[in-house]
Amino acid sequence: MFRIAVIAMTCASLVLAGCHVSTAPSTVLQATTAERLTMTTSPWIGEFRLYAVPPSAKDALGKDGKPITSIHLVKGQPLGFRQRQDNSVVAVAGDQETPLADGKYAWVMQPDAGQIDPVKTTILVVVITVVVIVGVAIAVVAAEAPHGDGWGFSGF
Repeated sequence: MFRIAVIAMTCASLVLAGCHVSTAPSTVLQATTAERLTMTTSPWIGEFRLYAVPPSAKDALGKDGKPITSIHLVKGQPLGFRQRQDNSVVAVAGDQETPLADGKYAWVMQPDAGQIDPVKTTILVVVITVVVIVGVAIAVVAAEAPHGDGWGFSGF
């Protein structure tokens, strides 16, 4: 009985703690001023930095370059690249617009610590639920089985 209580408390603790968002920097959007430009919204609360991506680089991560601009956004604020009516291209973050010259650019996000990722937490809950159901089913079958396994073994 003690084991079941410990297992239940461990499962409940994992679910209540949730899965936190990684605070490691990651590229959210990347665009070249000559290509189709994309707008989205900030996926998390955090610091968003705009970098110019060198022509030979795959992305802005791993480069020690200085950001063109940096802004703290809350989840759901506008983020991306768009073309103005005068055909100039700007990087957008919240209500801030930064004019861009021709080239390749990337928005790099570093989320604030302590945010819970609902997708990862849901997956955790589903996995825990399945494991508990399978464990209970195995325990019920084992408890109802005769004390021999039918193969000549009398148990442990």
